[in-house]
Amino acid sequence: MLRTIALLIILFASCKAVPEKVTKEEALAAANRLEEMVLSRNPEGLAAFFEKDAFVKLVISKSRAAKEENMKTFNITPALTNLAKTTIQAAENGSFRFLRQYEKDGQQHVLFRLTSEGGFNYMDFYLVKVKNTVKAEDLYSYSTGGTISTTLADAFDAMSPKGASSSDSKRMADSVLAMQAKRKRGDFEGVKEQFERLPAELQKDKGVMLFYIDACKNISDAEYKMSLEKFSESFPDAPNSYLMLIDAYIMAEEYDKVLAAVNKIDSLVGRDHYLDYFRGNVYRMMGKPAESKASYEKAYAKGADLADNVQSLLIAYMEDNETEKAEKVIAEYKTSKWFNQPTLDIVYASYPQLKK
Repeated sequence: MLRTIALLIILFASCKAVPEKVTKEEALAAANRLEEMVLSRNPEGLAAFFEKDAFVKLVISKSRAAKEENMKTFNITPALTNLAKTTIQAAENGSFRFLRQYEKDGQQHVLFRLTSEGGFNYMDFYLVKVKNTVKAEDLYSYSTGGTISTTLADAFDAMSPKGASSSDSKRMADSVLAMQAKRKRGDFEGVKEQFERLPAELQKDKGVMLFYIDACKNISDAEYKMSLEKFSESFPDAPNSYLMLIDAYIMAEEYDKVLAAVNKIDSLVGRDHYLDYFRGNVYRMMGKPAESKASYEKAYAKGADLADNVQSLLIAYMEDNETEKAEKVIAEYKTSKWFNQPTLDIVYASYPQLKK
């Protein structure tokens, strides 16, 4: 989705602000602001959290076309607002949670988990401080396997003749535009055929492969699984490779491979108790109730913020006739800041004896 957004953008302004050092405390405060903006459904505030001049500078440094163009205006605001609205809409039926702060190469980062009806993703904000204000200069999305600055730079190069430095680049640019047009018409078979006409080396471009995967997902489960495996072979260490393969392995009921992919993601993000909950669901699909319950317990021990995990743990206890354990969790949950009555009402519908 970020690549589609990026293709809508037009161009550049001068970069004058000089970034300052962001402290750990400032990074944590920025994370709180980000979380609050999503929870309060404030897309304008979330879009404004990006330091536009610093972001533009990154795009120019990564794009052949942007460096060669004498650009005078770059209106990034609509694209960032679109990204913010997409994030907030996804979180409305899921969650947006701060996971951790860390420093890499002298730059502060804040990592968030986004869950929605369509699955889960991780969003890593790269922080800068300009004029004593902490903002984001870039965002790495695990679902796309890249930063939005790189996505936009690639879009410039694909759309501009100046970005096509060779016949292969020109052919790639033409193919991207053709696939985009066919996708817009709902011609997913046409997108797939356009991709398959490219030389093998050009088929390994990450952006082009994402168009191909999206098309295959709309054609059939078999085509989707095949496209995901092809992506994984080309980009074995890309975070989005593991995220997408989870879908493929679940469809194929290859649950050991699902767990392996989840473990890899867990190591990349530095541990997330949501993935313990996810493992619990996988073990349940495998017909392993003991391992499933243990995973739910592990997730709950790290926080009651996951409503689905609270429900799953209560159901697991009741299926094992462990009513006292279920009652203890309910009592704890009612006093937590994450308490939400509908979470318990769903469990009460099946186990009314727990309602007191």
